[in-house]
Amino acid sequence: MRFKYLLPLGHGKDEIISTYRLDRGVVKQEDVKQISWNPLYSGKTFFEVTPFYRFLEMTGSDVEDREIKTNGFETALF
Repeated sequence: MRFKYLLPLGHGKDEIISTYRLDRGVVKQEDVKQISWNPLYSGKTFFEVTPFYRFLEMTGSDVEDREIKTNGFETALF
């Protein structure tokens, strides 16, 4: 399961889903967004959280039998 949140920055501030109009397969010029390298002004920024659970069982003749369980969250910023 993955949870994704669109941060209210840049183009994600005013619209959640981008819509573009095409003229013979090319995006119309008035639909082109302002381009900047600063993510506060252009683009969309997503924060993502993925919960996880892992279980590892080790058995063998030369190692002690063990079970390792862990859980937590993986986070990402796109």
